[in-house]
Amino acid sequence: MCIVAGCDYLENVRGIGIHTAHKLVTKEKTDFLAVLQRNRFAPSDYSSGFQRAKAIFRHQTVINPINAETMPLTPWGQTPDKEAFLNPCGILLSNEYAVNLAVGNVDPRESTTIRNTFALPIKKGLWQPRDLALTVSSLGQDNIEWTIPSFPVLTIEFVKGTVSITGRRTGWPALFQADDSGRTKCGDEIIAQKWCNIVVENITYLVIWEFRRSEPVEPEDHSIVNADDSDDSNEENDSSEIEHTVPFKVLGTAYKGRQIILKNAYECLENNKDVQAQLQPEPENDYDQNAIAVLINCGSGWNKVGYIAKELTSDIHPIIERNNIKVTVARIRFRVNYLLVGFYVTLNITKKGPWSSKVVRASRKVQ
Repeated sequence: MCIVAGCDYLENVRGIGIHTAHKLVTKEKTDFLAVLQRNRFAPSDYSSGFQRAKAIFRHQTVINPINAETMPLTPWGQTPDKEAFLNPCGILLSNEYAVNLAVGNVDPRESTTIRNTFALPIKKGLWQPRDLALTVSSLGQDNIEWTIPSFPVLTIEFVKGTVSITGRRTGWPALFQADDSGRTKCGDEIIAQKWCNIVVENITYLVIWEFRRSEPVEPEDHSIVNADDSDDSNEENDSSEIEHTVPFKVLGTAYKGRQIILKNAYECLENNKDVQAQLQPEPENDYDQNAIAVLINCGSGWNKVGYIAKELTSDIHPIIERNNIKVTVARIRFRVNYLLVGFYVTLNITKKGPWSSKVVRASRKVQ
């Protein structure tokens, strides 16, 4: 249906949109290709073009992260005219070239150029171990700025240090995100949860994107209510004068120009400048009348950067109406482990009285 409606590999026949395509493909006992081929706007080779596009979707060349080699997305089997479709689906590459291509060492503009920007996987396969137990050996004052080669519009600031793996490796050059450096010190034992290797000026660094202490640390902020998930009897009791704060993830930050706004806000926070935040209900929103937008102000006016999660807005609307709310920016971080690489913002929202267990459960998942 998607091919009939038009895709990157085959243009649609004039007058055939997604609704007409759905009718043609789902109608029983109808040879929709024959019907389309008889259409006066269809090119003479439409049927063969359709089969080629279908083969590309099914058998395009991908890299297997386990074996670090290229392969068809699905096996060819007894596919008719296989030889005619091999080239459009992409040729199989050598293992070395495929791995370099996958990690970003091949310049897309000069496909024969292999750089050493990113270190190749230490073990066979592209995926590193999820957690890595480390000891922070040193954490210096030297900062380094790095621009992602495949995403050259953003620059990340790191703090240099060294880490050790007990009994295996010492003095491993490491990079911590600048805003994370205050969370650890020399001698700390940490668990690196998100990490990778990069090469900067011929030095291979371990980049620690996310980490936690290897031993539980009692949190300083006890404002989050540890509500029993099965007991909601006191959820709506706002008579207490005690303020409770929970973190909220802001959704939709990758939409259109919001990344530039967040980049500027990130730089303001790095320079110890104030970044304000506020919530704004959108009853006229075409998609959700209960939507609550998140706006921030770095000194040049309020700008929308995203929305509160739809399932949590019912808890926020009442406290906005009662003006029983404080909203602050908890942090802005550059994330590479999400589907869309970029800046993401977390809010701290404070109200008098306990939060519902639904909100508390959601807050525990905020990174």
